[in-house]
Formats: sequence, structure tokens, C-alpha cells
Amino acid sequence: MTSGAEAVDAAIKIARKWAFFVKGIRDGSAHILTATACYHGVTLSTVSMASKKAEHFSTYLPNVGSTAPSGTVVRYGEIDDLRKAFTEDGPRIAAFMIEPIQGSAGIVVPPAGYIKEVAELCKEHNVLFIADEIQTGFGRTGTNLCHQHDGVKADLVVLGKALSGGLYPMSGVMGPSRVMDIISPFEIGTTMANNPPGCAAALAALDVLVDEKLADRADRLGKLLLERLRSYDLPYVVEFSGRGLFLAMVIEAKPPKVTGRRIAALLAQRGVLVSSNTAGTRIRICPPLTISEEDLMRGADVVAAVFAEIEDVGDIPGEAVEDGFVTSRT
Repeated sequence: MTSGAEAVDAAIKIARKWAFFVKGIRDGSAHILTATACYHGVTLSTVSMASKKAEHFSTYLPNVGSTAPSGTVVRYGEIDDLRKAFTEDGPRIAAFMIEPIQGSAGIVVPPAGYIKEVAELCKEHNVLFIADEIQTGFGRTGTNLCHQHDGVKADLVVLGKALSGGLYPMSGVMGPSRVMDIISPFEIGTTMANNPPGCAAALAALDVLVDEKLADRADRLGKLLLERLRSYDLPYVVEFSGRGLFLAMVIEAKPPKVTGRRIAALLAQRGVLVSSNTAGTRIRICPPLTISEEDLMRGADVVAAVFAEIEDVGDIPGEAVEDGFVTSRT
């Protein structure tokens, strides 16, 4: 495929068809369960999976999302919620799709052992375990795939973004033949899927991932970056979150001067690109896995300077979002 959302949509189709032919769930009844605060894309089907939906795009795709058929809401990181949902509705649930670390929510890491328990529950209830590795895959968190930290293997893995090293839009779904072979020719595809430049770029990127041990590099550099950032004793930062080079600073926002959006905007002016979650309390730091140690430390120094100055700086272009447009406060 070309986009992550397309790959997620493909995984939904695979899971629904598997549910009918393998699990015996009646057509139109199979539920694809997700977790609260998830992000799997912005197409109609992937927006339907979110716990908080944008306005004016309904009607949404039925039988998907973080609320199980009987009404249990599955909170991210709360294994008892998932256990209750499976106990009540296991025969109707085809798959549970989850980000091993929630990316767009602000790099939210689940409790230790959570993903392993997820995999075990899915196996117990004959539910497909789908790992959305679009943001966390390809070495980003210190392993080739993030859910491998827990020593488990997903039934389906959704891939994108770094798959082609950023050269060409490419995404895909990976899984064993017992699941993937349920799909017939031409049931999944788009005009630009399987294109030669993208495939060549992906093969080269995978070679670099393995040959240059980018996962190990991300793990090492992530620890160095965290050590440097913690050494500054940054004001407003209450904790750090993440693994490898998939990190976030959790801040105590003090509007109007100290917000995630303002910090991100000032950092962009200083040459460091980060992003803030919608609430403005988590600032995501995701540098290239190939970044030099020197540049990484230089970026950390810029972060420290911005935190020290943010209350004294005036209006910053891009510091606010008003009516869907990014603006300065003036």
C-alpha cells in the first residue's frame, strides 16, 4: 500500500474475512476492538476506530473502536478492561488492534508486561492480535518492532512511514499465511501499491536497518538523550516517556506562555523539530535514527535553552491553532 491508513484498512478487511471463514462469526457482526486514545489514521474507517471522533464525518464504520459490543470501554494499558471485554464478547471480537506505544497520544508507554498479557488473552479467546507498528517499527524504539520488547509475535503487523526510509510512500501488512492467505487476489490494492521505486527503497531501507543495527543505535542514543535532558533539570517537565528514539517530555502546562504548542513553535525557530499532542502536555521527540551523536546533543542543548526562555518570549508564529488554522496569537 502507500499510506499507513490504507494498511490499517487492509488489516481490518483481513481480520473480518478471517473472522467469517475461520472463527465463524456471522457477516456484519465481527468487531475490531481498539484501545482508548488510539490513532490509526484519518480515513473514514480509521477515524471510526478512535475513541474521540471528529465532527461532521459520520456515519462511521460500524463494529470498530474501543468500546466492545456489550459496552465495555477498553482503556489503553488496562489489561482488566480487555479481559472483561473478551469475557463478555469474545465470540464476536475478530481482532484487537493496538499501538505497542501510543504515538499521537503523546508517546504513552503501557505498564510493563501489558503487551505480553494482551497477546496471551488474544490467543486464549481466538482473537487476532494486530500490532500497529506504523510509528514504532523499524528500530525506532530499540527493537526492530516495538512489540518484540515483550517477546511476543503478533498475528498481523501494520507497517508504514519508515518502511521505505522516507524516500517513497509505502506501507503494508505482514503476517503468517494462516491469516494472510484468507485474502483473494485484487481484494486489497491501490493504483500506486507495489510500485517499483517504493519496493526498491524499502528493500534498501531494510538492509540499512539490519546491516547498520539501527535498532541498537536507537536504544543507545535514546538513553544518551534522556540522560542529557534529565541533567538539565528542565522547568515544567514532570516526567519523560518512551523508548529508544521515540520519546516525550510530559510538561505541566501554564498557559498562555508555557504550552506544548509554544515550545514546539520556538524549537522549530531554533532548528529543532518536535511536536505537541492536542492537550499541549506532551512534547514528542523523534529524531532520525541516523542522527549523529553530536547533533543529538546539540539539539538537547537547544531544548534546554528554549525551556529556560519560553516564559520571556513574546508571540511565536505557529504557537496557536484557531479555527483549524495555525497562527500566532496576533
